[in-house]
Amino acid sequence: STGFEAHRALLQILLRYDRSVRQYSSVHSPHCCSFRDGRYLLPIYHTDLYKNSGWGGVVFSLDKGTTWNNITSIGKEANLMLAAETEVILLKDNTLYAIMRGDGFKINMHYSVSYDMGKSWKSVNDIGFAGHSPSFTRLKSNEIILSYRAYDPQLGYYTGIRMSRDEAKTWEGPYLIDTKVGAYPSTVELKDGSVLIVYYEEGLNSSIRAVRFRKPTYSVNNSLLQILNVDYLPLE
Repeated sequence: STGFEAHRALLQILLRYDRSVRQYSSVHSPHCCSFRDGRYLLPIYHTDLYKNSGWGGVVFSLDKGTTWNNITSIGKEANLMLAAETEVILLKDNTLYAIMRGDGFKINMHYSVSYDMGKSWKSVNDIGFAGHSPSFTRLKSNEIILSYRAYDPQLGYYTGIRMSRDEAKTWEGPYLIDTKVGAYPSTVELKDGSVLIVYYEEGLNSSIRAVRFRKPTYSVNNSLLQILNVDYLPLE
């Protein structure tokens, strides 16, 4: 089956059979990860409005979704509103890197790492910029693209990306994809090396939008955090 079909099936199994996961007020996964040893990882999150806090988490299946282990929380001890839209990527040294949404533009996105393939997670850290609905894509040349709903004090919310060339230690950008407030963007690298990003608008009568662009070359020193432009390409 396709990745989408597997993702949908996993969500149905989780919501129908696993009470521990259903107790999380929100279940969300930009990507359901699969590993070479056959395990599935599903990022999830929980928001506690009474305590004004939120945190991420992961659950694993060792049998292709028939059963699931207990939830491993990410960032619960921080007592922050990380509301949390968790996304996870495997780094080249087998570290799992998780990123979580912050609270609007008041609390930046945060990240955590796991050195034991998700069994435990380190304390969350501020990533240095605000954003929502993060999504990772590793390119064939090994850079990592982070697509997300970005925020700028002058522009407001917009659809943007950042890029890491050092396994998520630093993030170049931000790069402007669209001045529209994109939700849940996701990217894929095409055969010609260009990148396609798809997302939807917020609000009534929102549309699905797509942009094709070239992978950014190494950016100049962007200490002023100016919004950079990508090289747009035709969709056809």
